[in-house]
Amino acid sequence: MTNALSVRQFVAALATVCLSCAAWAGPLEDGIKAYTKADYARANRLLEPLAQGGDVDAQYTLAAMYLKGQGVSEDKVHAYMWYALAARKGDKDAAADREQVASTMTPQQVDEAKRLVAAWAPKAK
Repeated sequence: MTNALSVRQFVAALATVCLSCAAWAGPLEDGIKAYTKADYARANRLLEPLAQGGDVDAQYTLAAMYLKGQGVSEDKVHAYMWYALAARKGDKDAAADREQVASTMTPQQVDEAKRLVAAWAPKAK
């Protein structure tokens, strides 16, 4: 009986820990989860405000969504913009991806994207 009680206690403790972890998840984690589950509309809804607020992970993910047209219209200019903003915060993958996208854009598109980056300012959350 002692082992059964300790197993129950363990299961109860594990359930408490799991519920606590779920409570820690926020909009970024929920947005990334939606993205990985291909729920792009929800991912966009959750990640856009975070990206606008300056969150580098949200910016990087949004860039990929714009590049592939996932939950948003395919738009290399905005993909470049979000990659550039994430790169500005030190994301090396974003810098490389920005250059890759630029290699597929016209000079006019690159200029437009650079203007958007220069004009961008984080919005209050």
